[in-house]
Amino acid sequence: MFTIRHIIPIYVKLKDLNIKNISFFNFLNWRNGYCYFRGVYNKKEVFIKIDTKFHLLINDKLAYDLCKGVMQDNLVDLLYSSLDGRIQFLVYEFFHSNELDEDILLNNMRYLDDIIRILNNLSDAGIIHRDIKLDNFLVSNNQLKIIDFTFANSNIHKEFKEVDVKNSYNCFLLEFLGAGLNPSPFVWDDFYSLHSILKKIEKDAKDPQEVKLNTYVKEIMKSVGKMEYRITCGTGYYFLSRKIKIKIKEMLGIDHRYRRLY
Repeated sequence: MFTIRHIIPIYVKLKDLNIKNISFFNFLNWRNGYCYFRGVYNKKEVFIKIDTKFHLLINDKLAYDLCKGVMQDNLVDLLYSSLDGRIQFLVYEFFHSNELDEDILLNNMRYLDDIIRILNNLSDAGIIHRDIKLDNFLVSNNQLKIIDFTFANSNIHKEFKEVDVKNSYNCFLLEFLGAGLNPSPFVWDDFYSLHSILKKIEKDAKDPQEVKLNTYVKEIMKSVGKMEYRITCGTGYYFLSRKIKIKIKEMLGIDHRYRRLY
């Protein structure tokens, strides 16, 4: 939980960079040591992503540097990075936009071509996003951008950081990374996630839309399994705690999102 004790050092650090008009952003999504602000930097409106716990923003920076040559139009411009010390942050140009959702996608399936191109570019760069879901794409004026590479990783670029997989809390975090759209806990495949998204959307689509979606689903399926990222994660406490949580929820008749491991 963030308190004034955490906020003051953040404000001081941003003020030292001469960021002005600082205000909270997406406050309800502040968690796991991440918080978000808006401000003005070098006369540009900016979005600021703060990391006070995991210190994984290096992954956002690496992904941006590796992909900006071929994906500049599909990335939010990164203006400044501070990746040393306890409080780390990135400063992006603010992109006035909406999160991609099912309605937007069904009404403009051209965005699917953009998403497929983005995932192909990431694959070519050896990057697996690991959290492909509609709200990690922003749209504005027929332009689509992908965001949030904090938990991205790679099988070839060893500079990407992973959380400590011997920590039980982190295991729960990673188990649900991917919103249940990935092949299984601790296994990620961006094309598989996109395939899962479209299969869900197909159920709500009208006939002409369903025909188009089915064409995309078949195309995407060809890329599923070509590049995965997987880890071995878990401690004795994690497995015991997980088992107890599932048992309690089942006894209470509460739906849970736990899936079969491995």
